[in-house]
Amino acid sequence: MNPIRLKGLTPDEFERLCLELVTRSFKAENATRRGGVSDPDQGIDIEALIGSNRVGVQCKTGRLTVGALRETLRHLIRYQHPLDRFILMCAQHPVPSALDDFRHWSSTAETITGSIAAVELWDPDRIASELDAYPGVLEKITEASRGPVFGVPIPRSSHFAGREAEIRQLNDFLERENGTPKAVSIVGLAGIGKTSLAAEYAHRSRYSFPGGIYWLNGQEDILPQFARLALSHAVAQPDTETAIAARAFLEVLRKGQRSLIIIDDLDRPSLLNEPLVGNLSLADCGCGILITSRFAGLSASGVLRLQLETLSESDAMSLLTQVSNRPEIKDFATPEHKGALKLCRELGYLPLVINLAGSYLALESQQSVGDYLEKLKSLGTLTSIDESEASVLHLNRHAEKSVAGFLNRAYESIRDEEAKKLFQILSLLPEDQVVTSETVPLLLGHFGNGKVKKAIAWLKNSGFIHVDEIGRI
Repeated sequence: MNPIRLKGLTPDEFERLCLELVTRSFKAENATRRGGVSDPDQGIDIEALIGSNRVGVQCKTGRLTVGALRETLRHLIRYQHPLDRFILMCAQHPVPSALDDFRHWSSTAETITGSIAAVELWDPDRIASELDAYPGVLEKITEASRGPVFGVPIPRSSHFAGREAEIRQLNDFLERENGTPKAVSIVGLAGIGKTSLAAEYAHRSRYSFPGGIYWLNGQEDILPQFARLALSHAVAQPDTETAIAARAFLEVLRKGQRSLIIIDDLDRPSLLNEPLVGNLSLADCGCGILITSRFAGLSASGVLRLQLETLSESDAMSLLTQVSNRPEIKDFATPEHKGALKLCRELGYLPLVINLAGSYLALESQQSVGDYLEKLKSLGTLTSIDESEASVLHLNRHAEKSVAGFLNRAYESIRDEEAKKLFQILSLLPEDQVVTSETVPLLLGHFGNGKVKKAIAWLKNSGFIHVDEIGRI
């Protein structure tokens, strides 16, 4: 089998493929997935018994970098059962430096329950050679996974906390009434987690919309986005006029099975009822519509409203604990717990800044939560905001100043000058500008590969950027 075929598998497909390999190659007993791709930070994706030995497998579809490897091992160490063997299966060839790190780690591999006797890394060539003995397995898995179109560009967050009531409310809101689809607007403060909630709902509800889930950018012209969807779904040609192509896709939605359109960061909810092509509006297309908007004062006819509030104290603490990788925060008797309570309160219980604070604390593992909070206060980052701006945007001033203050503190914590320079450049680019790991050297003005990788790693680990599986930033 050609190993390159593994590169196109989704995380779910690759994990199921790894399960088949473990079961067949090792004749494993009781091989099971531990929660599947819904829990990416669990350390082990597949557990199996081979005789009296317990085997754990971690599956990686994205290219294994040093950062990704260390993140994997950081979660593996908390695995609560003794392991006799650990296998890291990779759909793409790891970068050489990650291979070096893995070899170095393998000599002292352990979890909290003790050392791991045997450690292996299976690259695509090894996996392909194993699959040669079982023809048809890959085709069976990819065929079985064909389902509704899922056009959500945001990976499922491993640190999503709380919001169960809001998820249930979205389910209720988006249920059809007498066959009529509904539209819902999630509104709330900047940084409160509107986009994260929409993405989490989409991932959970993937198979509830057999006609597909589609994600649009509310800050861009909607019509060309529908035209691009028409092209990708083969209902239009590259030379088809934008309006005609968009109408073709809208007709697909109107005549097809239940589908969901998500429009992120929309300033004008009234757009839903305005004619897009001819007299056809988005509200006429027969699909569910979910939008996110900062502008709490705006509304539109026929659009239900979900006002998103800040996290509860317990959910905020849970989020900080997960992201910072500091389980001691949960212990009521520790200074870290008390410091975390104060920090979450000062940060306004906003998911965005708590995520960033947690990322910083994970990097600065020697700094206590209390010391970190005192530094924020001493730098003045938890004071002052322009009141006129807050009132225009209908924002909570304390929460907004927390966002600005923390971003400033997190930025100052970056000790790599190239990373700071890259952050400044990225902040000036248009939102729709596509930047990849390959184009970053052009932005920085030099081609020092080591420096570029280090700059990207700094920003990623600090929580400023997300790099997807194909290197888009």
